Amino acid sequence: MSERASPPAEQIAQRILALADACVLCGLCLPHCPTYRLDARESESPRGRVLLAQALAREPGAIDASGVTALEHCLGCGRCEQVCPARVRFGDLMRQTRRLLPRRRAVRGVRLLLWASRHPQLLARLLPRLRPLRVLLPRSARRALSAAIPAVNDSGSWPPAHPQLEYTDKAERSAPSSRRIGLLTGCVARTLESGAQHAALRLLRACGYTVLTPQEQGCCGALEQHAGSSAQADSLIAANQRIWADLRPELLVSTASGCQGAYAAGLASIAPVMDVLSLLADDATFAALSLRRSDRRIALHLPCTQRADATSVQAARALLARIPGVTLIELQDSGCCGAGGAHMLQFPGRAERLRQPLLDAVIASAATTLVSANIGCRLHLGGAAELAGIDIRHPLELLAEALP
Repeated sequence: MSERASPPAEQIAQRILALADACVLCGLCLPHCPTYRLDARESESPRGRVLLAQALAREPGAIDASGVTALEHCLGCGRCEQVCPARVRFGDLMRQTRRLLPRRRAVRGVRLLLWASRHPQLLARLLPRLRPLRVLLPRSARRALSAAIPAVNDSGSWPPAHPQLEYTDKAERSAPSSRRIGLLTGCVARTLESGAQHAALRLLRACGYTVLTPQEQGCCGALEQHAGSSAQADSLIAANQRIWADLRPELLVSTASGCQGAYAAGLASIAPVMDVLSLLADDATFAALSLRRSDRRIALHLPCTQRADATSVQAARALLARIPGVTLIELQDSGCCGAGGAHMLQFPGRAERLRQPLLDAVIASAATTLVSANIGCRLHLGGAAELAGIDIRHPLELLAEALP
């Protein structure tokens, strides 16, 4: 799954050793690590992976196949970083380590996902044409395809009503007091999360914002980083930087919590990056709106990537609680759901074991709707949740439906 890319391996190894040196091997992270809780093995813990990374950096042949697999099992959830007293940058450590892992052929699903992340516009054009073949797909894939296709028009463009450069000329297109906001549509999310992105457009416009949606924008690069393909990730980030530098937005917002960190790191030089929920929660115009009643019992799932952003967590709670008639149940944290970028495709058995406690909690809550701000989590949870008769949505969709 990995590639040996520039900078040279020696520089990457030195970076790994510097990051790993911050770890004091205290073990306080172990009970918070989903893979350690799953297997109860030291190699499946953050501390074990630090030691494996050090060994790999010092001598490429120092770890065997089981050690490589243990490194690949890391979900990138960031839970260890949140409790680490030494503030080890474990996410960065794993990204660098994956660049040194021996090249291994990914399973077909991962290869397809990486291809889709590099060609989002082509994916949008292909999906409608693949609809007749959906009967050949697994049930969970059929559901995802059926959900995505109605939102895509004949040409495959997104969003169909907004040409890519509609808002480039502020004098002609923007009201003097309107804030120019760029909506980050991502790669597979622009097709499989189109409902949430259209909801974001409605909500932002209801607050008076001018929304920029260039069609050439692409993947945040997180999937490639997770796979160890650093050169490809850098290329995707650079392409996004060029596109947004030309448009000069005042703020960039995303709908997928899993993309937030990569976008923030890659586009910080262009404009601040935040999630739509956080923006709406602090918006006076939205606060003044009288939302329509919606009698729903909602289970709120907080993805690992969202838990790392306290502002986003508070925003999700507050915004959903504003909808009249809603009964909001925040699910107890049972650990990562197992999506983990491409983890659910690379290691489906492990992903299902990680997912089960969360599904049990959702069913026990008697909720009719499950909401989650990360597309990977929703895709991973979606098929199983639907079998239990539970609708799964993005929080933004419920907020948009409640607009007056």
